[in-house]
Amino acid sequence: MLRQCQREEYGTILALIQPVITRWTAHYCSATRLLETMKALQVCAVRHETEMLESVGSAKSEERKLGKEVFRTIRDPDFWSQLLIMQISLRPLAVAANITQEADTHLDDVLIAMCNLYYAYSHRNDIPKEICAVAQDSLCTRWSKVDHDPFIGTIYVNPLYRYHLFNPNEPGLRPMSLYIILKRLFLRFFPEDQFRAGEFMQANAMYADAKGPFSDENMFVQELLEQRRGGAGAITLAQIWANLAAGPVSGVQQYAKLAYRLVSIVPTSAGCERLFSKMGISHTKLRNRLTTPAACKIVQLQMNLRLMHLRDGVNAPRSDHQRGSNATAESDTQPEDSGEEADTRSVIADLIEDVDADQDVPDEDEATTSAGGDTTNSQSCTQRLPRIVFRWTREITLANIFDYDCLGGEKLVWKRARSFWAVGVANLKTEMTEYCLAEVNSEPAGSG
Repeated sequence: MLRQCQREEYGTILALIQPVITRWTAHYCSATRLLETMKALQVCAVRHETEMLESVGSAKSEERKLGKEVFRTIRDPDFWSQLLIMQISLRPLAVAANITQEADTHLDDVLIAMCNLYYAYSHRNDIPKEICAVAQDSLCTRWSKVDHDPFIGTIYVNPLYRYHLFNPNEPGLRPMSLYIILKRLFLRFFPEDQFRAGEFMQANAMYADAKGPFSDENMFVQELLEQRRGGAGAITLAQIWANLAAGPVSGVQQYAKLAYRLVSIVPTSAGCERLFSKMGISHTKLRNRLTTPAACKIVQLQMNLRLMHLRDGVNAPRSDHQRGSNATAESDTQPEDSGEEADTRSVIADLIEDVDADQDVPDEDEATTSAGGDTTNSQSCTQRLPRIVFRWTREITLANIFDYDCLGGEKLVWKRARSFWAVGVANLKTEMTEYCLAEVNSEPAGSG
């Protein structure tokens, strides 16, 4: 009956979507589809209420009472107005989830998505203030619990943004302060390398000004923009920084080495899940003579060939989902040439040593009192490997990390950042279409 009403009202059949409790996107799609079918549901309730109630059971049965409650809800205009508010409130979360669940999402994408969420819940008049306040508090709490340096550093080393996305009134986000963040990250990621502070600072100044090896031409900014607009190309940020990181040790080389590490971080498990799915297809009960390493290598070869074919335009993408560019991120599943299996006991021992070292760091008072102490203890301390202890001097909150007044404007760098959000909106529409296709494919032949 509902399908017949939909054909009369819309000329097609729209599938109702049952939300999954763990996915914001499914809740948004469910509310959106319910609003799209509102007129057909109301027409169906007016025409077939008696007939449908008689089909569920006797007049005093629980099913009949539940059916009457459903029809009262369909006729209630307040229900539809509240559902519309919920759908509008969930839309930014659904778009952000669609962006951050991609297999090639990086730390800068996550932080920019959080920025767009914070902006949406602070500048939207069609979302209730109570919901906006809760959403902003939740975002700020999430941001306060993460390690800020990698996220900020990844945005900074993206030549499409550099430092121009950050709030110019925040002293901790200016080029000199960003140098301190990158210095901390380099010492954390590469503690055994000899840090060339002067050359690294000079490289940071050249990168901030887009000069020398970090000019827009050498960083392939035009090519990256064409890819983001849907043009052909196969260059990635990781490849650009890897090219600069090759060569003798210098400030530029160390700067590029750190940037390559940052842009290679993938904070989602989508790529690993895709690898596990491929392994499940290749290594089955009928084809079970392959060893696990052999199956892993075969699957990695398949995935690498698929990436090459996508870049060359030989194969079409698996779905209509778009990314910021046509170039696919490099696979993080490359086999190690001489890798050894990790020893759990050694990892635990290293963690214990780290905890002991952090607990052994003396306070200022203890350091002054022990300055004239036993020389043997001081000698043993100097023989220990140096450990870096990071102390937060000032927290950069989500409210002051970006210049939100320029987010909705015509500033070029924000146009580039907003392109990812527009792609997320387009992918969300594609997902709604896929729900309809799945319903059509599952519909039995000849069903009306």
